Amino acid sequence: MTHRIVAGAFVLALWTGAGSAALAEDGAAAPPAEAQKTTAESAYDALEAEFAEARKAYAEATRARPKGEPWPEGWKPPPRPESVFAARYLAAAVPFAGTSEAVPFLLKAASLGRSYDKDASRAAIEELVRAHAASPRLADLTYTLIYGSYSHGEEFVRDAMTKIADANPDPAVGAAMLYARGTLVNRRGARDAAESAAAVADLRRSIELAPGSRYAEMAAGNIFELENLQVGMPAPEIEGADVDAGGFRLSEDRGEAGMRD
Repeated sequence: MTHRIVAGAFVLALWTGAGSAALAEDGAAAPPAEAQKTTAESAYDALEAEFAEARKAYAEATRARPKGEPWPEGWKPPPRPESVFAARYLAAAVPFAGTSEAVPFLLKAASLGRSYDKDASRAAIEELVRAHAASPRLADLTYTLIYGSYSHGEEFVRDAMTKIADANPDPAVGAAMLYARGTLVNRRGARDAAESAAAVADLRRSIELAPGSRYAEMAAGNIFELENLQVGMPAPEIEGADVDAGGFRLSEDRGEAGMRD
């Protein structure tokens, strides 16, 4: 499969010592560094335009059926563009392997493939961690990793988050990865007090690294949930007025089932 060939090309480039002038699939050296940026940007823009057209064609094809009517006999919907283009973005990164110009291609492959080509997504994440863990662009990987826990498994994405957080000098990227690691626990619920405390520590450190950022704001919400809204915890106190204009406190109904309007 394409993604396996591409992943192999990354390994071959590293093993042969090609470094930043990594080998393309056919063995040719990457273009000179001065021309590389223009070449990479042009290739990325062309692929983005092609992907946009593919999405448009897919939407038009799936809207072709009259509302309420069955699909024509034998008709099959076209493949989702994400399932095709994840591997194409991954392959397009190969001529720029080991350089920062590969990062946008790999980020897109990781994101698109998360639900539609898991092998391509995984290969892209592995290459980002192996060769680009210090890139300032890796905050863009945050939600791919969080939601990738369903397709790649929590152990895999947690390992990626940890390696990026440890290797990246950019506080914004570190904050994003620590936020992601704490969010993993909050999304599924902490298994025990120790795991909850570790997640809260990650989230507090995220706030310290990037105060005022969107990750800091979301981290604060996750901390509140971990410390107050886990299964088995008493609900936080709520006070207010009911429809009869009387006051109420949630704690007055402790132990009872009911609904407040």
